[in-house]
Amino acid sequence: MADPNTAFFSLLLLLPLSLLLILYFIVRPRPAKIPIKNRHVFITGGSSGIGLALARRVASEGARVSILARDHAKLQAAKQDIQLATGADVAIFSADVRDFAAVKMAVEATGPIDVLVCNQGVFLPQELENQPLDEVKFMIDVNLMGTFHLIKAALPLMKIDRQARGPASIAIISSQAGQICSMIFCENKRRPELTTIIAGSSGVMKADEVAKKAIDGIRSGRFIVPCNFEGLLLSIATAGLGPQRSYLMAFVEVLAAGIIRLAGLFFQWTWYGSIEKWHAQNFSLSPPPPTLFPRYLYFIVRPRPVQIPIKDRHVFISGGSCGTGLAIARRAASEGARVSILARDHGKLKAAKQEIRAATGASVAVFSADVRDFPALKKAVEAAGPIDVLVCNHEAFMAGEMEKQSPENVQLMIDIGIYGYTGYSATKFGLRGLAEALQQEVITDNIHVSLIFPPDTQTPGFEEENKRRLELTKIIANSSTMMKSEEVAKKTMDGIRKGSFHIRCNFKGLILSTSTAGFSPQRSFLMAFVEILVAGIARLIGLFHLWTFYRSIEKRHCQTLE
Repeated sequence: MADPNTAFFSLLLLLPLSLLLILYFIVRPRPAKIPIKNRHVFITGGSSGIGLALARRVASEGARVSILARDHAKLQAAKQDIQLATGADVAIFSADVRDFAAVKMAVEATGPIDVLVCNQGVFLPQELENQPLDEVKFMIDVNLMGTFHLIKAALPLMKIDRQARGPASIAIISSQAGQICSMIFCENKRRPELTTIIAGSSGVMKADEVAKKAIDGIRSGRFIVPCNFEGLLLSIATAGLGPQRSYLMAFVEVLAAGIIRLAGLFFQWTWYGSIEKWHAQNFSLSPPPPTLFPRYLYFIVRPRPVQIPIKDRHVFISGGSCGTGLAIARRAASEGARVSILARDHGKLKAAKQEIRAATGASVAVFSADVRDFPALKKAVEAAGPIDVLVCNHEAFMAGEMEKQSPENVQLMIDIGIYGYTGYSATKFGLRGLAEALQQEVITDNIHVSLIFPPDTQTPGFEEENKRRLELTKIIANSSTMMKSEEVAKKTMDGIRKGSFHIRCNFKGLILSTSTAGFSPQRSFLMAFVEILVAGIARLIGLFHLWTFYRSIEKRHCQTLE
């Protein structure tokens, strides 16, 4: 008879080995190697900082280098710098990434690109309430729209004879602020004092160090390239449905996800503690009671649990004339709230008002305005009066692969991560960063932020959207169950009432929010406990979903070629 201890240890060894074997077969995309020598590398924001360091490094490795920036004088200085450091000549192009025509002209002049590095970026730190709208628009136009312009301009030339020319790469330089709201590393002169305190938990890297990490990551074809240990923790904690080429790294993500989620909760505890302490010191309030080093999740989850009343409160809903917005308005009105709805179409608003009155007996205020028009929006909000619950429900969706989508359509979706969702996913993914940062800014004002993740929902808007959906997008999206707008409205109002930061509408949403929880806020210590326990399992489920997604893409591509 086998020794029980031997059997136990054999099982302990067999489980991780089995997991490794499974991951070896399912990780997608498959591993890739991107050569740099004798390839054409095009770098934006290449006249200084990380961009210049990247240009120097790839030039030293034998690449043909082109750099783009706005300032021609800085470009000339960068060209001389690279020539002195490496002996290599570089092509320079002066253009503003916000100008698609100028970007397209530069890209076409430089010729087919093998490695495109979208490195341009601006950062103007300020609390949302105090920041001018032109600064917000400037950051969005440069950091996001500029990246769309570059990729759209470069893609057609990058695809030409690609099989013969070898693998290409599109590298998008983000920041750890793209993984979590509080990690900010530049423009220190303008940082609000509290931002400096929170961001001080992370070290500062040299541009050459970042450049080395970036080129090494591009060469290995990695999807996420962390630049330091903190970045590695963040990438694991927010992996979710993110692609992973390395089965060994996937193994680490599955095993370590729960531990890193716990570390994220500790970080949130320290950050919100800093916010409370700073607020008390600067506004002569009683400081928060001292907390011993926390041993239990009950003591560290931040923000603390809260209940948001709905009855006799003013609920203001944008996109409230139809679909999910109208369903939320009906539910809030049925619970005794004073409801205001905003949309562009006055005729639809009147019909929505009549429908809500017929369903609940309540009257609602209607406001016709375009959310892209700040003066009109401000006028409507001021006319509505003080708001207790603000539901930002408006959106626009235009399906299409990025290469075929017009800059105007992308801009529209930004103004107001599945195949065919390139523009839409970027606009919606950005809302998470907005929500995480905003919650820290307004927590001491007793304002609580909720982020709702509805799946495909039966609405008039979805019916129009579905007409434009690509066939492959439909195949992938069909893995998710559709919900009725009333069901989404109920989940939304229940979540708002509890002050939940993440509001999941179905089981798949729960898995997704758990697998991408990372360093996001969590009010419930029980939910935090669940996140820590199942984070690894949720990441494994995410990897299986990715496997099916990429299999569908490969199968569809083969059918198209036939």
